[in-house]
Amino acid sequence: MKVFESIHFKTRNDFREWLKINHNKSEGIWIIFYKKHTRIETISYDEALDEALCFGWIDSTKKSVDEETYIWKFTPRTNVKNWSDINKMRVNKLIKTGLMTKAGLNKIDLFLNTGKVDWKVEEKSKIPKEALKIPEFMIEYFSVHEPALTNFHKLAPSHQRNYVLWIADAKRPETRIKRLTESVMLLLKNEKLGMK
Repeated sequence: MKVFESIHFKTRNDFREWLKINHNKSEGIWIIFYKKHTRIETISYDEALDEALCFGWIDSTKKSVDEETYIWKFTPRTNVKNWSDINKMRVNKLIKTGLMTKAGLNKIDLFLNTGKVDWKVEEKSKIPKEALKIPEFMIEYFSVHEPALTNFHKLAPSHQRNYVLWIADAKRPETRIKRLTESVMLLLKNEKLGMK
């Protein structure tokens, strides 16, 4: 069983600088996250995942440590094919903003085969107004920010629909991720989505 080093990064730039040096040397690490009530400066999960994707890494196991911290395992990506919709959206955004590195692109089968990444995930996730179908990318995103998913499922169908339609209606990947983040903040407080 591999034993991975545990590291605390104050900012996403700290993690990015670490990845620049270690992305092709390290087999993985546990990132230490401090909970909000500690008021200790710490990288957020979303920031860590974005930087990981930039260098061909991915997140996996999350573990609670104590009342102040939890840890999340990040390792080099080994599967270049099975990309979730939410991570496709993240990568689209990272490419657009110029943060994606060659190391990250080389972990994408589409790039390896064609030399470019042109994922289209918008159309697949549009939700017809007459039906409530929760997209997989929403379930995935909410589940890693529990109890967001649990609280979402407790909402009345009409309030769930408000979340689904608002998020799915975003035209750009960066807008959709922003709406997912805002939704999680509300759901963690067990709040309904207001007028948007």
